[in-house]
Amino acid sequence: MKNFTKALLIAVSLYIATPAVYAGPLFNVNRTIGGGSVVGTIETDGTIGLLNAANILGWTLDIDDGDGSGVFTMIGGTNSGLLLSGTLLSATLTDLVFNFGGSNGFALFQSPSPGSGQNWWCVEGLNSNCAGSGNSTESVNRFGNPTFAVRQGSMSIGTTVTSVPEPGTLAILSLGLLGLGALRRKQAK
Repeated sequence: MKNFTKALLIAVSLYIATPAVYAGPLFNVNRTIGGGSVVGTIETDGTIGLLNAANILGWTLDIDDGDGSGVFTMIGGTNSGLLLSGTLLSATLTDLVFNFGGSNGFALFQSPSPGSGQNWWCVEGLNSNCAGSGNSTESVNRFGNPTFAVRQGSMSIGTTVTSVPEPGTLAILSLGLLGLGALRRKQAK
C-alpha cells in the first residue's frame, strides 16, 4: 500500500505540474436574424482585440433563413470558407464583437466558398455590401432565400464557452490512471 500511495502522489504531482493543453477559445453563436437563425460555435486562437482571418481557427454553424427548408451546417475547413475584411471584428475575454457602425468591413462565412452566392452568414458594417444587403446588416441565406436585419453599433455576436482540455491531455491522464490501477492490482497479488 505504501508503494501505491507513493506512486499516486508522483502521478498527481506530474499531472499538476504539466500544463493542460486547451483548444482555442470557443464562442457560442446564437443569433436571430428576422425569421432565420445562426447557431453554433466559432473557435479563435485566443487573440484579444482586433481579429483577422488567421485568428479564426474553425467554426460549426447551423444556418437557417427561416423559409421552412431546415438547417444547413457550415463546418470551417470542410464545406465552407471565411472572408474577413476591415477591422470590425474583435474579441474580448468573454465576447466575439462586431462593429456594425464601422465602415468598410465584414465577416462572411459561406459554403461552399466565399463568393459562391449561396449559404452564408454575413455581418457587415457601413458601405460593405458583402451579401448584397447594404449597410450595417446581419444576414443569413440557405440556398437562395436571404433574411436580413439592420444592426447598430458594436454588439456581441458570440459569447465564450468554457475551455475543454484537448484529447491529448485527457489521454495522458487516462494512461496515468491505468498505470496506477495496474500497479495496485500487481501489489494486491
